[in-house]
Amino acid sequence: ELKTSFFRCQNSKNKDITIMHEAIKAIAGFQNASGGHLLVGVNDEGDVLGLKNIDEFKDNDTYSQRIEQHIGKCLGQTSLSKLIIRFVEVNKELLCHIEVKTSLPTFCKDRAYNKKTKKPEDDSLFYLRQNNMTVVLNAEETINYIAKVNS
Repeated sequence: ELKTSFFRCQNSKNKDITIMHEAIKAIAGFQNASGGHLLVGVNDEGDVLGLKNIDEFKDNDTYSQRIEQHIGKCLGQTSLSKLIIRFVEVNKELLCHIEVKTSLPTFCKDRAYNKKTKKPEDDSLFYLRQNNMTVVLNAEETINYIAKVNS
């Protein structure tokens, strides 16, 4: 999965909870499937943009800590043990590579996003990666999926 930014809207250049939720959604979907990779600093067309010009980047440690804090709030602290955050240089631009390992079941409770979208703040969603997209499953689909995977 390619993301231009983990934190900022590229049009307004401001921190955007919707952009942050898209990254969280992808991570949750990977954790509920067979894992995956999130690459931040690359747009959907595959153009390498880098972190320094696009996102709220100061240094590797600060950036990874901010990502971990947000993931911990939305997916729970145990989700962090199933992630490896690395920084790689491509075409002289710094990118963030998040390797996501399976951690079923992972539920997303993104209170800030729920508030912005006028959903109950405690709503938990079950995201699943299917081919090249992440989908949300309803309660019945979630129960059936988890039962199928665990059988």
